[in-house]
Amino acid sequence: MKEFPFPEKECKKLYSYVCRNFKSPEGGTYNNRNRNYIGFFGHLKLMEAEICLYRATADKEYLDNFKKGLLFCKRQFKENIGIEDWWNADYTQSSEWIESNHLGIFAFLVYLYYLSTRDGSFNDLAEKAMLIIPKNKDNSGTFLDGFNLDKTILDDNRYLADHSEILAGFWALYKLTGKELYRTYYEDIFRFLDHNFKSIPKQPDVPAWLVGPKHITYGEGTKAIYCDESHTVYSQYFISRDIILTQSQERYNQLVTSTKWIKHYALFDDGLSGYNEKDDKLIGWSALYAAQTYWSYLITKEQEFYDDVIRTVESILFYIDKTPIETFIPVSSKINWGEMENNKAGLGEIWQLASILEGLSIPKVVFP
Repeated sequence: MKEFPFPEKECKKLYSYVCRNFKSPEGGTYNNRNRNYIGFFGHLKLMEAEICLYRATADKEYLDNFKKGLLFCKRQFKENIGIEDWWNADYTQSSEWIESNHLGIFAFLVYLYYLSTRDGSFNDLAEKAMLIIPKNKDNSGTFLDGFNLDKTILDDNRYLADHSEILAGFWALYKLTGKELYRTYYEDIFRFLDHNFKSIPKQPDVPAWLVGPKHITYGEGTKAIYCDESHTVYSQYFISRDIILTQSQERYNQLVTSTKWIKHYALFDDGLSGYNEKDDKLIGWSALYAAQTYWSYLITKEQEFYDDVIRTVESILFYIDKTPIETFIPVSSKINWGEMENNKAGLGEIWQLASILEGLSIPKVVFP
């Protein structure tokens, strides 16, 4: 089988660029270049990239910065509450809101750190964080997406992307502790995701994972889209990654079909992918697509998938070689990039930059 075309030197250069523009002195990650807020989501996504880069290259700079990021998370953890969504730059104001999937990402990162170093000093914290997430009291296998500090305001929209990261967190706990409860939790989430692997009326021929099961509009720049009438490229990658991590072979066909959905409905001629479909190009999610497509190549051995990987990586390198780096390329202007970029938790450029680094490195370390 052909290897993934990992551009190590280009990733190192891009990582230095990210550190210069987004790392805070206290070890957190700024939500954007204005540096007014520390975004927890952007912080975690950069840490995902760092641990993947370390495992792909053994370059200790990535691991050292990753550990600083873990220590930042530990400092911000509140007992029986979790880790909040964002803080202003001097930490005098915070969101007073917990996103459950962020705790899942954190636990997943702790596991990857333990796997890389055998340092278990953060393992108990990962377990505490995950046990804070409220489970829905039905047989759906779902958890609350988010909640305020005293749990008087609850988000129960059941987004699939959120649940894919909660799944990764419980899988990580199972690997760290061996407790069957955590395996039950992540397998129940898989069944929830299976139930929402569907085609939609305007795209009837290729199913993929929905945004969510409820007929409500969702945010992150696409408020006119209903959860149960749309797919997103990043959701396809997150769930595909979970399938590869857990070696869920019975779901490999879903992964390949999901990749075909992106190729059919969301892929431009240059190999870059859109948000929901061929709307606007996001370079970070194109890198995630490259990783997912490489996994599809390894599963099917179909040369067409590998050709798509090469084309996508070449296009990504073209855009990240520019100054300033371009991460969002408007085509239809359907996506409200300003809304994403101004999100205090870090849903804009920092997410795209971190996704480039993760997408280009994770195929070197995670295999079907």
